[in-house]
Amino acid sequence: MGLFHNRALVGYTVAFLAGIVAARYMAPPAFLYPAALVALVFLLLVVWKKARGFLVLIALLAAMAGFMRAYPAIYPNYVYRDNATVVSVAGTVREVWKEETSRSVVRLEDAALLSNGRELKLGVQVSLPKSGVSPGDRVEVSGKLRIPEREEQRISLLEEGVGYLMDAREEGLRVIPHEGMPFQYWPQYAAGWVRGVIQELFPETHGTVTGILLGDKSRMESQVLEEFRGVGIGHVLAVSGLHVGFLTGLLMLICRLIRLRGLGRFLVVSFCLWAYCFLTGLPPSSMRATIMANCLLLAGALGKQYDLFTSLALSALVVTGLNPLELFDVGFLMSYGAVLGIGALSGALYRRLHRLPKSLAGSISVSLGAQAGVLPVSLYVFQNWYVFSLISNLLAVPVAGTATTLAFLSCMIHPVLPFLARPIAFLSEGLIMVMEAIARFLTAYLPGTVNLEGLTLWGVGCLYAMLLCISPWFGGSRRLKGWVLLALALGFLASILF
Repeated sequence: MGLFHNRALVGYTVAFLAGIVAARYMAPPAFLYPAALVALVFLLLVVWKKARGFLVLIALLAAMAGFMRAYPAIYPNYVYRDNATVVSVAGTVREVWKEETSRSVVRLEDAALLSNGRELKLGVQVSLPKSGVSPGDRVEVSGKLRIPEREEQRISLLEEGVGYLMDAREEGLRVIPHEGMPFQYWPQYAAGWVRGVIQELFPETHGTVTGILLGDKSRMESQVLEEFRGVGIGHVLAVSGLHVGFLTGLLMLICRLIRLRGLGRFLVVSFCLWAYCFLTGLPPSSMRATIMANCLLLAGALGKQYDLFTSLALSALVVTGLNPLELFDVGFLMSYGAVLGIGALSGALYRRLHRLPKSLAGSISVSLGAQAGVLPVSLYVFQNWYVFSLISNLLAVPVAGTATTLAFLSCMIHPVLPFLARPIAFLSEGLIMVMEAIARFLTAYLPGTVNLEGLTLWGVGCLYAMLLCISPWFGGSRRLKGWVLLALALGFLASILF
């Protein structure tokens, strides 16, 4: 069995995630006491040498661990709750989240009240009436410190390490620039350098290229961004398996050219992938893809069999173990949903499309599997779905893959071979213009967005259960599968109508 093919790890990860979900909707006594009682029962079964009792006991302990890991993160101790009084706060700029001509939004760490030196424990997101602030700068600001009122916004900000919001006043604003380049902020400075390279190499499409390579959509034209999202290809702007896969392929090609093999190749490629993951800000989709790519590379280096679902479970365990609030992030749900859909359906779809050319059958099966995996989350969060997303992905994703690979290559060789980087970037920019033209054409001539309001979590669960039922994982007969699908379809309709 081993690490690379381990069903028990998948089960324990599911239990851990269930504990995180329970932490958001249940009080500790309502969950931990019954779970501890059931765990005690199965502990007795273990004493009586019942193997299944041991497996269930470990799963219960994993669920309890997920609950205890998540509950303090979801409901932290806010040491300051007076949102009506103007206070002065000092802290270090951890991240420049948004910057305009005369304003910027920064996130502070190590923040404390200047009046009594009391640490706030949580990060502060401050809207500053000035720009030009850099990570590592020391900032002193004054304003009303408030806790987000909406639950969804509060959870979303806590996921980023932010517990308070403040609109800073010009009076009392003081910025103390840092000296040198603090090492802990190297990803932000490296990302800034990459943005400069992109702007130099891609003068016409630098906003789109920045979105594709770094996941930073703030510099994209709003119309282009809406067109990408509207026709179902917005995922190319979220650093995920598509980007990590093409970067891995490029790095493997370079290693082959320099005749680097085995563990040495794994270490070099792994280091580059993790550096890229940090460069993009460690979003859950990028971490998931990086961990899974490392599992695949390590399995190949050690001569082991790679298992998609084991590596997916391991990545989910690592991501949510580091930050349990990632489980409630839309990017996390769509990234993992897409991989689940691919793993559940793409193989069966590929076999049914055997009459088509292999490359086309592979593209269609993977695209359909990914769309089936993200459809429930997309309908629940965005309340719409582009009917012709299969067509848009078949047209745009191959172009995006080639453009992304060339963009990676041009940025990598620019410091040493700038004369060669420019023609490669020129080719990549041409392909990106083609991709923008595809999105523009589909928006204008092939509209097909279906709006679906009122979908509940019960409906989302029914859709995922239907996905499981039609996948190879469901071992029942066709008749049983038909009845189960009918019941789930009725449950889904009931969730919409009632």
